[in-house]
Amino acid sequence: MLPGELYSRDQQCYFNHGEDYRHCVVENKEIDCRYLRCGADFMYPTCLSQRRAKPPLPGTFCKTDHWCINGSCIHINYQDGGWSKWTAWTVCSRVCGIGVSKRRRYCDKPRAQFGGKKCEGKSFEYKLCNTQVKMIKPLKFSNEIVNVIVM
Repeated sequence: MLPGELYSRDQQCYFNHGEDYRHCVVENKEIDCRYLRCGADFMYPTCLSQRRAKPPLPGTFCKTDHWCINGSCIHINYQDGGWSKWTAWTVCSRVCGIGVSKRRRYCDKPRAQFGGKKCEGKSFEYKLCNTQVKMIKPLKFSNEIVNVIVM
């Protein structure tokens, strides 16, 4: 995933110039991938000059199915995420008695990119382990024999 997919233009302005700044939309102009125009309330209705403007992060959305890459608004087909295979189950959390085992999968085959959907479903699964009774051991207590379940 590219950084521009993670941070909006407003967030990028905040990071570059401070908390008062947000993306400044210039009317009747297409979004420019060479400059991230930022402005603050105290500057309204003007924006920072292009000289002070920095380019948007790679992967910043510029128009439908287009993202900023190296200063240009490039058409890229989105890519939905896909699940990896499940890992092996972990060792049971208890050696004696009922415990828990887990396994995991990752949404990286492939990773969602350019507006694609993230994987649906859970990345972890859990199951009980050591649930079977291993033996029944008779114990003598006084004159009575008591069956004890050992796990």
